[in-house]
Amino acid sequence: MSTGSPSTSPPHHPQFIYAVLTTYLTAHTHSILSIEILPSSYPSPNLLADGTNLGLPKKSLVQAFLIARQVLFSRLHDNHWGNGNEPSASESSDASLEAATKILLLYNPEHLTAANARKHHLRSLLPTATSTSTSPPSALPQPPAALTSDLAFSTTLLTSPLPRHAKSPTLWSHRYWLLKTYRSALVRSGSGSGAADGNSTHQGYGTLLEEEISTVLRAGERHPANYHAFLYARRIVLLLERQKPEPEPETETETETEDVRARITNTVHKWCLAHPRDISGWGFLAFWLDPSFRFRGGESQSDSEMVNQTVLDAVIQRTEAFVRDLDWRGKSVQWFLSRMKLRGQGIQEAEHGIRQTG
Repeated sequence: MSTGSPSTSPPHHPQFIYAVLTTYLTAHTHSILSIEILPSSYPSPNLLADGTNLGLPKKSLVQAFLIARQVLFSRLHDNHWGNGNEPSASESSDASLEAATKILLLYNPEHLTAANARKHHLRSLLPTATSTSTSPPSALPQPPAALTSDLAFSTTLLTSPLPRHAKSPTLWSHRYWLLKTYRSALVRSGSGSGAADGNSTHQGYGTLLEEEISTVLRAGERHPANYHAFLYARRIVLLLERQKPEPEPETETETETEDVRARITNTVHKWCLAHPRDISGWGFLAFWLDPSFRFRGGESQSDSEMVNQTVLDAVIQRTEAFVRDLDWRGKSVQWFLSRMKLRGQGIQEAEHGIRQTG
């Protein structure tokens, strides 16, 4: 199916708009963009692009959506996906299908067919071993371009100033599927400084977790009380901890583990203090500081609890100073403080019991 091109369609024709938009998205396929929908009163149908910033007139997006929908369902019919059959790699790798699903999700973040088509696209391109392997990341190939492109587009949708995308359960579910299915391949790309000294397993997972928390916090700024985003954060914390491959003893130290935890704690706590009315953020911070959570299951219970008590005390003191200095009476902060103090008492009682039995 022909989608037209800027040279064959008039400037205001839907085919022209679709071609210009797909060309822009394809050219920035590995970049995190900032996309904003311009109001209907905007006089021109032309896209406003400045590097990775894109202003898209609402009328133009609607026209591009109609073309993208035709492209997607034409391909689905040709590939017989409706019968549950996987398309061949040559069919699913068609760039026009990928571009169409991007526009569909840009217009409607709850477009399940488009989200599922992108899953089929990745499954047909990436080897099964990449998604299921538990080998250290250093033993895996570089992350495929299709995977990094999909993750970048997911970040674009979830963090751009769009009306519904930051709180879309479909988009967050798709992102969780990406990390759950291809986490081993993603660790290598996010290994950071650990890649230089051979410690890519620990550094990679720590970096990946920090990047995901950062994405969640940016989405939380786009939509207050974004429980979909912070629910994703809880799920991804549990996923990466539960399925993190066991590193060699010399590649991970207690100090490195504490550093990762401290950085995430400080980042989330600062975000909560900047958004004191957002109960979703405080709820996630309470979950993150839960003494039952473990970054690594090898340390003794008492040591882990003492570390958590130290972190807990610092967070409570800073939060109490915030309440005292601003005379803050918000219920979200008060709930967090009461919850943390109860957990702190439980930790102290557990430590006392350990000393008594020891």
